Amino acid sequence: MSEEKRQFQRVPFHNEAQLIGPKGHVDIFLLDLSMKGALTTKPINSDWEIFEQMPFSLKIPLDEGHIIAMEVTVAHVGDDCLGFYCQNVDIDSITHIKRLIELNLCDSDMLQRDLEALIKL
Repeated sequence: MSEEKRQFQRVPFHNEAQLIGPKGHVDIFLLDLSMKGALTTKPINSDWEIFEQMPFSLKIPLDEGHIIAMEVTVAHVGDDCLGFYCQNVDIDSITHIKRLIELNLCDSDMLQRDLEALIKL
């Protein structure tokens, strides 16, 4: 078994999301989230195509009308999931992601390392 080395900690966060691309939008389901990416289900609509290196917007609604918005590209395609790499994210979305990670990691040192790594990019 190979050891997976991630620069950013992922936390499970099951939530509805919307993927928006040049050919429209599709509803998907978020499986986990990090400061620099997300893992989602594949779109159910089989004629909706995923192209690697093509930019997409990933919108994750939160309660009280807040939203996490990321500009992403496809990092990997699995049998039933899509991994996205975050190319750009606004400060409000980073704040929401930071809070979700804080609530799920229970390890402030790991969160601090993620924030320092994000700043270095």
